[in-house]
Amino acid sequence: MENNGLFPRDLAPIERELLLWVLPENRPGYGLYRDLIQSWKVVAQGRRGEGNYILARPGTIAENDFPLPQVLAYGVVETTKGDVAVTVRERLGDQVEYEIVYLR
Repeated sequence: MENNGLFPRDLAPIERELLLWVLPENRPGYGLYRDLIQSWKVVAQGRRGEGNYILARPGTIAENDFPLPQVLAYGVVETTKGDVAVTVRERLGDQVEYEIVYLR
């Protein structure tokens, strides 16, 4: 997957905040994902286009040949600029795919 020099990169603060919001720490099943969000980097854009990214250990080559993993968590945040949908998919090997997009 082409990265155009944009990856790997750290999660932007708002990305981190939204991902941790949709994966609340008082839910034990989300603990591993919260840890990965804190330590992994964004290594590539996902197959669904802008707003869809893959988190993994730095140096990991994103794998997109498999079907999309199941949705692990989904939430919508209402803002003054519009609603923002946040989706986190189940871990697939050493990567986690997420999507943060404005709803129209």
